Amino acid sequence: MKEIEIDGKQYPCRITMGALRRYKSIEGEDVSKMGNDVAKVSTLLFCCVASACNADGIEFDMKIDDFADRISINQVAEFADAMSVAPDKKK
Repeated sequence: MKEIEIDGKQYPCRITMGALRRYKSIEGEDVSKMGNDVAKVSTLLFCCVASACNADGIEFDMKIDDFADRISINQVAEFADAMSVAPDKKK
């Protein structure tokens, strides 16, 4: 997943070191302990969008709950699927 649409606007979405640090700060644990908890996956998705926007100089001022209210379970599932694809098989 390279982008995500929220309220009709495209935002970049990628796993960065900043995203992993944000996740650990919010959840209090390393992403490796996330498992398949949908709430934690949505937190990682938020962190990936926030970090990618920051790196690309794109304004992203949503709070995590506002973000969660605006994304669908299908977007979270798509993100989880994209994370589970082997690097050489990514779309």
